[in-house]
Amino acid sequence: LALLVDTAVWASVHSGHDDEYAKLLSWEAVHVPPTSVVSATDGSSQFLLSGGIIGQWATVPELKEHHVDYVILSTLLVQQGYGLAGPGFEQTVDRGGRLVFEANGISDGSLRVYDVRAITRGSR
Repeated sequence: LALLVDTAVWASVHSGHDDEYAKLLSWEAVHVPPTSVVSATDGSSQFLLSGGIIGQWATVPELKEHHVDYVILSTLLVQQGYGLAGPGFEQTVDRGGRLVFEANGISDGSLRVYDVRAITRGSR
């Protein structure tokens, strides 16, 4: 039974598309101005993004302090308690920000980018 479960999990991981970050990079190149401030709460995107100012801020006061324009988060990492973003932060960003990018995959659930300038506008 354990071998069957292990084989099923392996097959699921290796047969599905897991290209959220490739999609994110393609999207970023077109939609994120080079002067944008981006909070990477997932741990991986900070090393992949090429434009803007990249940081790791996961509270509303930090977003305001650093004049953040976009927040990147992984729904699966939030659910599992990994990364910087917790459930409360995800809910705040989801309610107050605007979802501008989403890619779904096995490793990260939904990799999302939110435009959070409506949350941070008073801090500039």
